[in-house]
Amino acid sequence: MGRRGCNISEMTAFLHTCTFCNLEDMSATGVKYTWTNGRRGESNVKKRLDRFLANPDWLELHPGASFQNLARIASDHSPIICRLVPLVKKKKKIFRFENMWLRDETIHEVVREAWASSLANGLEHDPCAIVKECAVKLTHWNNTSFGHVQRSIKSKKGPLRYCSVVLMPQHGDGCNVNVWEDFWLANHRRLGPKPDGSEVVYVRDLLNDAGDDWNRELVVSLFPHDIANKIFCCFVSQSSPDTIYWLNSSHGQFSCKTAYFLALDMFEEIEQNDTEGPIKLWSAIWKANVPNKIKLFIWWALRNYVPTAENMLIRRLTLSSASCTCCGQLGEDVMHILYRCSAAKEVWVRCSLDRLFEENEPDTLEDLCHVILEKNPSSWEIFIMILWGLWTRRNERFHGQLHGRERQVDVVAKHLLSEYQVAVKKNLATISNEIKETRSVVWEKPQPEQVKFNSDASWQKETSRASLGFVARNHNGDVLLSGVRVECYAVSPLEAEAKAIMWAMTHARNRNFQNVVFESDSLSLVNALRNRSTLRQIACLFS
Repeated sequence: MGRRGCNISEMTAFLHTCTFCNLEDMSATGVKYTWTNGRRGESNVKKRLDRFLANPDWLELHPGASFQNLARIASDHSPIICRLVPLVKKKKKIFRFENMWLRDETIHEVVREAWASSLANGLEHDPCAIVKECAVKLTHWNNTSFGHVQRSIKSKKGPLRYCSVVLMPQHGDGCNVNVWEDFWLANHRRLGPKPDGSEVVYVRDLLNDAGDDWNRELVVSLFPHDIANKIFCCFVSQSSPDTIYWLNSSHGQFSCKTAYFLALDMFEEIEQNDTEGPIKLWSAIWKANVPNKIKLFIWWALRNYVPTAENMLIRRLTLSSASCTCCGQLGEDVMHILYRCSAAKEVWVRCSLDRLFEENEPDTLEDLCHVILEKNPSSWEIFIMILWGLWTRRNERFHGQLHGRERQVDVVAKHLLSEYQVAVKKNLATISNEIKETRSVVWEKPQPEQVKFNSDASWQKETSRASLGFVARNHNGDVLLSGVRVECYAVSPLEAEAKAIMWAMTHARNRNFQNVVFESDSLSLVNALRNRSTLRQIACLFS
């Protein structure tokens, strides 16, 4: 395609060679032209230069081979992919009647309508066709009435799981918590069913005779190693009964604030499972190193909130012209301004990004963004800047504010992006220097004859696994004692920090240190211990 011709003598020699070697040109799917000279307008030339040739022996060896011309990315030639094994297409799902449909009375009306429609179309002598028509009608009715059952069940499991873990029993004497039926161990809804022949019913049955510690032999015999370790990390208290507390609050009391944050976490997890594609797109937009106003524009454009001619007509606003300000075509929408307009096409050709869209023509701006993210993510930021430039050019034309550089959208976009990123880099360097100059927090020595214990903990939400550590120093800063404990479990970060201090206290008591100061980075825990107030999550630790 284009003005440029070809050398007939060279093509004749090539044809003779193919005939001599018995090579045949294999038809390929994908892009039609595999080479372009990259020029614009009438000087642009496209040809199908790249071909896959094979002889009958090779075709007999690979009878299921298929060929596809891919989109050009880094070269002016399109790569060709050869698949020796044919692609297995997903089989159409076989219709099956679901027994649950009978619970909905409207199914009878659907079947009657399908049967009547088939008879009206002259299918009374073809019962198979009538049944097929009923299957089509029932499938459509199922999609609107029941929907995707497994997907619905999965979406409901998230809220149910959150509801089951936010209310948790606080271990006291263990007389009221059922070992097998109640949720009393982090990340385990139920430990049941109860083994045959076991006399253990309540948590109290897992304790020793005194009721102040676990019967370790019994616990190990009933549960796997990981669950047994979690049980051993739980504290029991003979002096207080079992109580229910709100897990998302340090004081154990329900509040609208904690319920609100719980709901946010719940819906965020559900949306992440159901809409990974959109989340990936929004994440790429907000993390892009471009000005914030341009991120907001992309957000507005993706939601079709920008004032295009089409949107303004929908809002019944008076316009002098509803056509595109660049090409004059009627029906100016977001995709026309940013992609389909001939003026926009010229910009994408100059940037060599047009080749990415040849294989699958994008229908929406979201499709356009996904193509860039999947095929050329390194051009993501300049792609966003060009979108902004195309919209700015449209507005300047719309308001008659032309300045002679409206055709250089790609050049201006690259220049603005470079300037912005240089400025951001300088700003980050300045902030980094200011942070370095700021006086860092220095560990303060204890008073003479005092020993200071610094404790800390890390906690992993997914597994409830915690790591504890402490270090003890004297007034000279000399390390007297230190310890690290990796295998530990906690239901919250607060409990992990409390267990770290508890562990440090145990070592201080064993070493018979008399004058001891404990230091932790958990402010709520420190304030509770200073004020001798009770935090429900850790009440049994310090009872």
